[in-house]
Amino acid sequence: MDAIKQAVDSGAQVVFPNALIAGDVVMTHLISRLGLFDKIPVLFVNTLHLFDETLDFIEEIEKHYEFKGHISMAEGIEGDRYEAKKNFDKKYGANLWKEDIEQYDKVCKVEPFLRGLKELNCETMITGRTRW
Repeated sequence: MDAIKQAVDSGAQVVFPNALIAGDVVMTHLISRLGLFDKIPVLFVNTLHLFDETLDFIEEIEKHYEFKGHISMAEGIEGDRYEAKKNFDKKYGANLWKEDIEQYDKVCKVEPFLRGLKELNCETMITGRTRW
């Protein structure tokens, strides 16, 4: 919690990319305990291939912790849930992930992640991941 507070106190724009893995859920709770959701935007990347339960979980977390996350997805794709997936399939094909995994990763993960950080003016990123 001290590291999170120090990041915010540094004056840099802190962003929390949340992939809903266990460490990220813990970080969400810690940010809430510190009362810092007004200073730390949360970035979710919708790969447009997430389970409905995952999208429901995002909404549950937002409601429970009383914040609204920033959702980023493939560039040029609009809509919510099924509409967005339908638009993605029309533009890239429903099987991009099978046909060209590198392109899928670029379009659905890397580019939306980097664009989301840029849109949120990220200067410092915090995560629930560790580096060994």
